[in-house]
Amino acid sequence: MEGLTIGTLTPEQLPQVVELHRTILPFEFSLKQAEDRLPELLEREDYRIFCASEGDEVLGTVTTICCKALSDNFLVLEDFVVKPGQTGKGIG
Repeated sequence: MEGLTIGTLTPEQLPQVVELHRTILPFEFSLKQAEDRLPELLEREDYRIFCASEGDEVLGTVTTICCKALSDNFLVLEDFVVKPGQTGKGIG
């Protein structure tokens, strides 16, 4: 997709990401809750939220968590969501 950029979540993108997460999560949460939690999450070295965006519009997001196990490290992908109407365009 032309013009698509991938980067780590910025505080300015948070309202759009919360709206995307509301499309997949089976419980309610507020933007205020996410704003309160974000600083803690951004400090973690093993945790990242990535956004796919076109200009200022967030089209998709994924959370990555680096886990350590006895045998090796592995990456978990969570909260993978693409904005409704944008699926099938290579964003994911």
